[in-house]
Amino acid sequence: MNRRDENSPASWAIPFFIVTLLGIVGVAILVFGFNDVRQALVSKSWHQVPGSVVSYSVEQSQTTDNDNRVHTYLYPHIVYRYQVNEVGYVGNRISFGDAGGNFSGNYSYSAGQKIAVYYSPDDPSQAVLQPGVIETPWWVLGTGVCFAGLGVPSALSILARMLRRMIARPNRA
Repeated sequence: MNRRDENSPASWAIPFFIVTLLGIVGVAILVFGFNDVRQALVSKSWHQVPGSVVSYSVEQSQTTDNDNRVHTYLYPHIVYRYQVNEVGYVGNRISFGDAGGNFSGNYSYSAGQKIAVYYSPDDPSQAVLQPGVIETPWWVLGTGVCFAGLGVPSALSILARMLRRMIARPNRA
């Protein structure tokens, strides 16, 4: 590749696009993760009311990796009812960060079971059965930091390099 090709937009457009996309995905993951952690931390001070389980099931999925190891993923599905100020609500969240397949709780719910429900005093439709932070939000934040930490500086570096080259390039008449 000659010197002229190195300075052409085509030589840097694809790497710039890839690292920019990586940075955007990282920032989006960070925003989602920060929101989940924030809600989880705030939920520790939410009000508690009695509720009851409408239905509960755990879906199981298995995958095999390249080394022929079988991985089992569990996806809990719960529906519960509760009341706040004589208004009925239906919830389905066990905890913040309970990403599908990644739940580590040993939950044992059954229809009709009485449970404690923690709800937001600002929005009683927001509720969880286990307030506070579990490990998943931290994992999400770590992933966001890695993606954004690689993508954003790389994109800025490529952009700065190309701007320097464009400024240093003599005008063509």
